[in-house]
Amino acid sequence: ALGLVLLGGSIASIVVTTFAAHYLYHYMTSAFAFILNILWILLGIYFANRHKSEYLAIFVSISAFFVPFLIQSAEPNAIVFVGYILLLVMSLLYFAGKNLFPYLYFVTYAVAQLVLLIFTILSPFTSLSIELCILYAVWQIGLYVHVLKDTQFIYKQRLSLFTVNGSLLLFNLFSLDHFSITCLLLSAIVYVIITSAAAKKDSQSLLSSVAFGLAAFTLAVVIMDVFNSSIISVLLLFQGVLSLYVAYVLKNQYKAAIGLTIYSLGALLTMTTPIYYVFTIEALSQVILIVTMFAIIYKGKAIIYAVTPNGYRVSVYVFLVVLFFSLTKLAGALSDYGDINSLVISFVWMIYASCLIWYGRNKVIQQIFTRYELTYIGLFVLCITVGKLFLFDLQLVSL
Repeated sequence: ALGLVLLGGSIASIVVTTFAAHYLYHYMTSAFAFILNILWILLGIYFANRHKSEYLAIFVSISAFFVPFLIQSAEPNAIVFVGYILLLVMSLLYFAGKNLFPYLYFVTYAVAQLVLLIFTILSPFTSLSIELCILYAVWQIGLYVHVLKDTQFIYKQRLSLFTVNGSLLLFNLFSLDHFSITCLLLSAIVYVIITSAAAKKDSQSLLSSVAFGLAAFTLAVVIMDVFNSSIISVLLLFQGVLSLYVAYVLKNQYKAAIGLTIYSLGALLTMTTPIYYVFTIEALSQVILIVTMFAIIYKGKAIIYAVTPNGYRVSVYVFLVVLFFSLTKLAGALSDYGDINSLVISFVWMIYASCLIWYGRNKVIQQIFTRYELTYIGLFVLCITVGKLFLFDLQLVSL
């Protein structure tokens, strides 16, 4: 242990000495100092490999990331810096995988993000989007190849790293000034291909689920960026339903969670969008929400109830709440006269309450829910409706 500490200290000392000779005393050029520092880092990695020391490798690797900051340059070159970080990370990840160093694997990626953040803040360049897109794209390819070749070494953890890197790639592609949507669509297509290839081998493959999630969220970003606000919710609802259908066919709970997330986003946008007229996209999206949510609960009843009966009950309650507010919004937009709309809302509430009372008396429903539970909810809505009629609506009716 003492020998490894001394080796690590010696590498740090010689790197600092090279920095002093270059920066303080100008004994060597920037290029020569850079090459020397790389040689010292390679020497440290050699010692780490020889002694099979992960901690020495981590210490040397962290030092390697800060080598560019020890070089004095009148004209910083973003391409050289990004290329250096790209090759360094790929090399260290390969080294970590080959020697089964799990901590080195994640420390390498984490420190790389820190260094990139520092360089982005301190650099004089206005934008590094293109360079960073290339960087994360190459890393994503490398991580994918490693996941395919080795399914044993910290497999789930490396898949999480693949997910994080894919998310950062998505963010940088979205920030591109030109061809952003084209690049996002291409990446979504690639993820779909990866999903299909992995699902053919194993429908429950984690790689398939991760790639499916990246494809789904990439497509959702494209939808929210390209289309206007009135139709975004509709497209997200359809995308969520399609994702849930794929999950239903493959019997995959991870894909179901991804589809449910996107569907929930579309539902949230639909519920928070006001409706001023009945024959509009906003009203159509409200109807689509009701129909699709009913279809999801109806088709998924057996699966959801078998896994979690309470989860199925909660989903029904959520549907009832969504249905109540959706009908209220649609009824409130029926005409330009507020008093008429108020009466229509009361009428719709009565029908809603009556259906709940009738549905709650069904023997099959009583086996799922507490006896007459839905009936009591219907009676509660009916009481509110009657109160609204006497306190508000009757005042609007002209004698």
